[in-house]
Amino acid sequence: MNMSSVIPLGEESYQDIYRMMLVQGFPQTPASFKQAIPYFEQVDFYGVFNGGDLVVVFILGNRTCESAYLDVVCQPDWEGRWGNRRVLKELASIAFELWRLSFLWAHTYGSRALKASIKAGFNPVRPMMGKENVLILTPQAFEKKFGKYTREEGVH
Repeated sequence: MNMSSVIPLGEESYQDIYRMMLVQGFPQTPASFKQAIPYFEQVDFYGVFNGGDLVVVFILGNRTCESAYLDVVCQPDWEGRWGNRRVLKELASIAFELWRLSFLWAHTYGSRALKASIKAGFNPVRPMMGKENVLILTPQAFEKKFGKYTREEGVH
């Protein structure tokens, strides 16, 4: 595996992101690429490449001075493979050091996504029943699980 750092993605990546959303069956994916553009313009995308291929995208939306919503879309063969310590630390550094957020929040659908979120340091804030779970990740919870995150040179 020759994974890149977590880097910001721009408009040039929109079509690749949209294709990944369709392939993964991403919830509430618009029916056409054109319909997805307004949503894409309201969120921040960060990605990880392997070789020259975009393999995972972090979607950060509903950003306020305190929090942002986090979602992840990845190539099917990268499910469960991208979440290594380095990638998670870089993502935490962006959220908590660069943006100075108090927490990230996420919805999970299904037990696999729930388990992955908890493994990444997220904690449930709503009873764990039904299809949708709401979880948060704070800097303190992240550090307790993974140690200090620090932004490396070149990480935006």
